[in-house]
Amino acid sequence: MKTLTNKEAVAWVNATGLAASSVPTIALPNDVRFVFTVRWPKILPYQVPHFATLFLPGNDEESGSVLFWLTDNGASGAMEFELACRTLEMLRVSHGENRAILESPAYLLEPADIVDARILVTMAVLFCWDAYVVPQHGRYFVWIDDDEAADVCCRNSEDYEKLLSRFRNWGLVPEVAPTDQTIC
Repeated sequence: MKTLTNKEAVAWVNATGLAASSVPTIALPNDVRFVFTVRWPKILPYQVPHFATLFLPGNDEESGSVLFWLTDNGASGAMEFELACRTLEMLRVSHGENRAILESPAYLLEPADIVDARILVTMAVLFCWDAYVVPQHGRYFVWIDDDEAADVCCRNSEDYEKLLSRFRNWGLVPEVAPTDQTIC
């Protein structure tokens, strides 16, 4: 795991063929958009990591890096904020990162870092963070929103259908976004 500044994260995302800015925002590069929204289901605590992992690239995709870009630490409450920050600091220090979280809010994870990737996405779901999950192939990205939902934004119908079925197979009913809506 390597941490990146916003500027470095923008460059990494743009290299995937997606469009990023330092606000931070990520968008699909053209008018072709396949988007659906997943709302958090009512699940037991031990199920949260299993649900959160659905937002990471699956084993059926080519291996490559994935970027987890934390854009807001949510508003879940003082104790939750303290727990989340401490956990994130411990994860960062274990990888030799001593900069402040706001200095390097993006995390570049290699296939060997799958457990750390699962930790970060689980924390985003659990602590109501705003974050992007961007696979290196750039065919899609996920926007995890602090409103207990995530938008999955795809460049092609093949990835869209595959990801949609991944969530449906878990018993969820994603909301298909209207094609004229500008989510991604």
